[in-house]
Amino acid sequence: TDRARQVRVLILGTGPVAAQREFRCKDGVISTVSCDAFSRLYRQLAKETGFQPPHGFPEYCDVEELWQIFPKDYFHVVYVSNALDHTVHPLRSLKWLLWVLHPIGKLQLRHFRNVHPERWTALSDGQHQWGFDVDYGSGGEGSFLIWNHLHRWNVTEELEKDGARTLTHFQKPFVEVEVRKTSNFKGGLHT
Repeated sequence: TDRARQVRVLILGTGPVAAQREFRCKDGVISTVSCDAFSRLYRQLAKETGFQPPHGFPEYCDVEELWQIFPKDYFHVVYVSNALDHTVHPLRSLKWLLWVLHPIGKLQLRHFRNVHPERWTALSDGQHQWGFDVDYGSGGEGSFLIWNHLHRWNVTEELEKDGARTLTHFQKPFVEVEVRKTSNFKGGLHT
């Protein structure tokens, strides 16, 4: 309702190109922060090739370091597309994303369905080992699942324990998940 408000957006896992950093509209300003754990590598490759992205490079940030860089409840929108499978522990990473999400904000996930996990029998967690899926139970609502050959989390149920609500659906080829904090959000980072 504040006409001069600023909306802060975190885009995580952007790849080598940052999003436009600021948009102005009649109701205020939308500021974006683009982050990628491989930002340093992208900068080095760009230096070697002469590539300059139009809006600069993303900031370096690993999702599990968000709490060290951004204040709690800082971003109004957090958007992650095909990057959560690059984390070592995706459920814990989701909880850090919720930590930086404003109480009235929205976390939006968009990942390919079950592209991973590879069946690496020597490992049970780590990057590129996670499948993302939707389980349409008897009630017809989709539950967000993260799994590999040794782990399986019903993320919808896990986040509900912490006071977050998910809306999940499969929009071929993507699993799309919207997460919002409820007034009972506890911010459980114990997983």
